[in-house]
Amino acid sequence: MVSATGDGEGRTWERGDQVMLLRDWLGVRRSTVGTVLNLLEKRQSSGTILLVEWSTGGGWMSIEDDLVELLPPRAELHD
Repeated sequence: MVSATGDGEGRTWERGDQVMLLRDWLGVRRSTVGTVLNLLEKRQSSGTILLVEWSTGGGWMSIEDDLVELLPPRAELHD
């Protein structure tokens, strides 16, 4: 598991996290949901760069963590 501390708000990111885009950004619409594929902590400022794959089939992009919101984990379905 790879994780990184976020932008000073005590946020921790991990691969597989579900995120939602907070505004239109480089052709991807606000509220689009994606999955964190990889992450890299910034060295000269606070925060994390996330590699996100978008659920809309729009591919993936590197994006700063302050442009997305971490979604709560999905509840597992049990029979």
